[in-house]
Amino acid sequence: CSGYQLSRYILHALCYLVVIVAMNFNLQKLVSAIADAPATVESGKLYRKLQAYQIFRWVFLLFIVAPTFELFLKVTIIPWDQEWLYVLVQELRAWVIYLVLVYAYRPNPAPLRVFELTERSDGSDRED
Repeated sequence: CSGYQLSRYILHALCYLVVIVAMNFNLQKLVSAIADAPATVESGKLYRKLQAYQIFRWVFLLFIVAPTFELFLKVTIIPWDQEWLYVLVQELRAWVIYLVLVYAYRPNPAPLRVFELTERSDGSDRED
């Protein structure tokens, strides 16, 4: 059974690595697109995507590191008769991750009005 668990852990580590590489690739593409884009409503959407990916990067790091931290708490700080506290920490971590992801990928708000100032008009609002 330990061979199965070892292969499962290796597969999880490879999947985590793929997620990290894909996330960094997408972040780099967004930064490049923002650097080349003029100030329009579309570039505002790119900034929003960039912010969501940056939040996701930290949440994913929390997702990977949290079990180690929780195990440290369980072994060193939480007494053996307070197992409910360990379960509470695990559940709170899951809820925090869910809430942060909901916040990061919430529906887009109305675009900023400052981008409307940069768009070219057809000349109909010009006073001669």
